Amino acid sequence: MEMVKMHILMTGGPSLVATMEMKNLMIGAMILVAAREIVKMNILILGDLSPVPTMETKNLMIGTMILVPVMEMKKKLSKNPKLYLGSPLMHSFYIQNAGKMVSSTHETIFFFQKDLRTGKLVNLPSLIAASDRTPFLPDRVAKSIPFSSSKFPEILNHFSLKPQTREAEIMKRTIRVCEREEINGEQMFCVTSLESFIDLSIATLGKDIQLLSNQLSKETNNPLFTIARGMQDMGENEIICHKERYPRAVFLCHSINKTTVYKVPLLGRDGTKANALAVCHKDTSAWSPKHKAFQILKVKPGTVPICHFLARDTLAWVSN
Repeated sequence: MEMVKMHILMTGGPSLVATMEMKNLMIGAMILVAAREIVKMNILILGDLSPVPTMETKNLMIGTMILVPVMEMKKKLSKNPKLYLGSPLMHSFYIQNAGKMVSSTHETIFFFQKDLRTGKLVNLPSLIAASDRTPFLPDRVAKSIPFSSSKFPEILNHFSLKPQTREAEIMKRTIRVCEREEINGEQMFCVTSLESFIDLSIATLGKDIQLLSNQLSKETNNPLFTIARGMQDMGENEIICHKERYPRAVFLCHSINKTTVYKVPLLGRDGTKANALAVCHKDTSAWSPKHKAFQILKVKPGTVPICHFLARDTLAWVSN
């Protein structure tokens, strides 16, 4: 492969001229973000299909990039000599071919089990989101407040909220989620106090259990991580507890047959270390065909294991 040199001119803050050498040239659209403004850029870059590195200058940071395969670009250029970098026609090319472009920074939502491996790049904004520190109420107090759709007016009155407010709608959705029917192979319950959180988990899994959570070495705004060595299989005897939006702590906890929990060590682009939780569902035959996972992965229910990382405030009970 021949080396390609590109001179890159960035404008919008202090101007910067850089020279880059790369193999397997790919051309893309880049968004630059300065401390206070969007920085425009004339030329578009980068190398092969490896993860896009974060590049920083004194006050410029490359944010996201869309990559276009070289051969596809060569075909377009040969058909239209006016299609040069920075031209209006080039801009039109990106708009028209947006669906065909490959982004290295798409959010990692659902993925195949084969992709849960060392060296894999993942984008996890839900892992670095601000933690919800809403506490549990004492068990005695929690039991004195109704938690059901049939008594929703009484609940609103307790929290001094009006029916048409955004807060009221969020609370109503949380209660309805907790009242939904279990799918085949699922055990589910919602907890509104620390005591019920522990008691119901022990009743489901037994006393010899441990509680797992996502852990970050520091707060970060960069969601890009690489899976490091040392991933642990924590087994299939599990309960996953999702923190719901409510004026007090509420967790929806459920256990789905043939689901494995993993502790996944991650290394962030900015040096942040994390121990994240991921689950792989080996049997999705009871899931709705309209589930987002099947739309993203373009597979049908019950055909292949489907995995996902857990959001920052999600907890997992597993057997020791």
